[in-house]
Amino acid sequence: EVDIATKKAREEGINEGIEQGKEQGIEQAMTLAIITVLRKKGDVPMSLKEKINKEKNVDVMESWLELTTEVSSIEEFEERMY
Repeated sequence: EVDIATKKAREEGINEGIEQGKEQGIEQAMTLAIITVLRKKGDVPMSLKEKINKEKNVDVMESWLELTTEVSSIEEFEERMY
């Protein structure tokens, strides 16, 4: 028999895992969106892809996505991203 505390802990663990999965999904989608828009402006260097992939702050990623619509080149994006 599983006691109530164990059930509650298990539920909390499952919910935490679901939230982490959602966050990772959002990060991956943002990364893909940023790189996809940048590809329209030229070849995206591997070093830039790595920088974008390493970022985990969704607010920063949102600002980068907005920036992709404002710049005319990959170089300008890199200059303005930080």
